[in-house]
Amino acid sequence: MPEGLVSTGFAQGLQSGSELLERALHQALDHTHRPVSGVLALFSPAQFPLPITALQSLARRLSCPQIRAGTFAGVISDRGSVLGQSACAILLFHPPAGIGDHAPLLLHWTHPGASQELPFATHNFGSIGSKTSRFWQFGQLRQNRSHLQTGLPGPWRLVQFWSEGVAPLTETFPYFRQEGALLLQLERYLALPLLARALPLALREAPRLPLEALLVVEEDAQGQHQAIPIVATDLQRGGLWLERPLHTGSRIFLAWRNPDLAKREIRTGLDRCKEPWGAPSWAWVSSFQGGGRVFFGEQDAALPIWREIFGDTPVLGCYDQGQWQNDSKTPSFLRFAQVFSLLYWEG
Repeated sequence: MPEGLVSTGFAQGLQSGSELLERALHQALDHTHRPVSGVLALFSPAQFPLPITALQSLARRLSCPQIRAGTFAGVISDRGSVLGQSACAILLFHPPAGIGDHAPLLLHWTHPGASQELPFATHNFGSIGSKTSRFWQFGQLRQNRSHLQTGLPGPWRLVQFWSEGVAPLTETFPYFRQEGALLLQLERYLALPLLARALPLALREAPRLPLEALLVVEEDAQGQHQAIPIVATDLQRGGLWLERPLHTGSRIFLAWRNPDLAKREIRTGLDRCKEPWGAPSWAWVSSFQGGGRVFFGEQDAALPIWREIFGDTPVLGCYDQGQWQNDSKTPSFLRFAQVFSLLYWEG
C-alpha cells in the first residue's frame, strides 16, 4: 500500500469559513509536500455559508480542480469532531489516489427525500444532510440539487459496518391497534403502560420520560427492521404517538438506544475489520446527530475507540439525518446509527 495517500485537517472556532479552511489546510499539509489530487471539505453547521471564493482560490493554489465541499450539522475527523458549531474538516488525496465524477466506488451527499432516488450499489456509501445542507464542486454551486456524487477511482476495497445500539425492551408482537400514527395496543397490552413497565433502570432514573431514546421497531415480511421515533405519549388513552403510522400486518417491538451497546458494537466492528485487513487508508464515518454528547454523555465515543485500534489513521465524516449502509442484498438507509466505511487501497 502506498504511504500517505490521504491527509486530514480540522479547525473549529468563531471564524469565517475561509479562516477555518485555511487552518484546516495548514494542518493537513503540515507533514507532507506531496501534490494534491483531490479535496473533500466539510463545514458545519448545515446552514454555514460555503466559502466559495476561498475554495476556488484553493483549487488554483493547489493546482487541483477536483474539489468537493458540503455543509452538515457537524463534522468528524481523526483530529476532532464538533456538532452544531462552526468548524471545517478536510481530507486531501495524494497521487495515485484522487477523485472524479465517475468511478465504480461513489461517495454520495444527499438531501432528505432524495435518498430513494439514488442508484443503490454495494460499492456506494455516503450521508444524508439536512434541507439546509449545501453541496459544491469546483466551478459549480449545487445548493439546489438533491445530491452530489464523488467518484473514487483506483483499486479501493470498501469494508463497511454500522452500530445502532438498539436494545429490545419487549418481545415482538404480531398484532396491534392504532389510529393514524397513535399506537394504542400491542396484542393485549396498552402501549404506554407496557413501555413504562419495560423501561430499564438507566431510563427510570431520568427526571422525565426520555422519548428521544425510545423507539418502536417495525419488522416487515422479509425480516428487515426500521426504527420509528416515539414523538409523544397519550396519557388518557394509554397510547404512543409515532412519527408515522405502522404498516398493516407488521411485527413490532419496543426498544431503546443503549450507548453502552453502541460502544461495544463499534469496538467489535473495528476489531473484525482489523483482524483480516489491518488499518485502512482512510475511513468515512456517518453518524446520526444524537451520536455525540447527547447520546453518550460525552464527546462522540467512536473516535477514542478508533484511535485505540487504528491510531492516527485518517477519518473524515459528518453528523447527519441518515446513514447509507449497504450489504450484498438490501442496501438501505439508517437513522440512528454510526456507519463506518473503511477504504483500503489494494494497488
